[in-house]
Amino acid sequence: NLFAVSAGRIPPNPAELLGSPRMKEALAQLEEEFDHIVIDSPPVLPVTDARIIGTLVDGVLLVVKGGETPKEAVQRTKRLLQEVHAQLIGVLLNNVDVNSADYHYYSKYYAYGYGRKYAGEEVRS
Repeated sequence: NLFAVSAGRIPPNPAELLGSPRMKEALAQLEEEFDHIVIDSPPVLPVTDARIIGTLVDGVLLVVKGGETPKEAVQRTKRLLQEVHAQLIGVLLNNVDVNSADYHYYSKYYAYGYGRKYAGEEVRS
């Protein structure tokens, strides 16, 4: 079964709300009710929301749009997440045509790997 909660209206102070004790309490309550929690956040570079959320969760999966996201932006995003001690568990490269010549170009820069769950540690997200 899947249960979804929408974000609703954008508040005037999202960073303040995401970093609040009430947000931590809400996530703790959700952890008791659900096996897995997935939080979709805005991009890391333009706003701080994802970095704040990254400090509250067990793992961050970075989604990168193939053919559009510059390598430097991915590297900067990784550094920003590391600065707040967010656990980067993987990168998902989407929008890639595996039949195009560009696919082989991407394979030089991105590798496939498993998160801590497959290394013997449980990962909750």
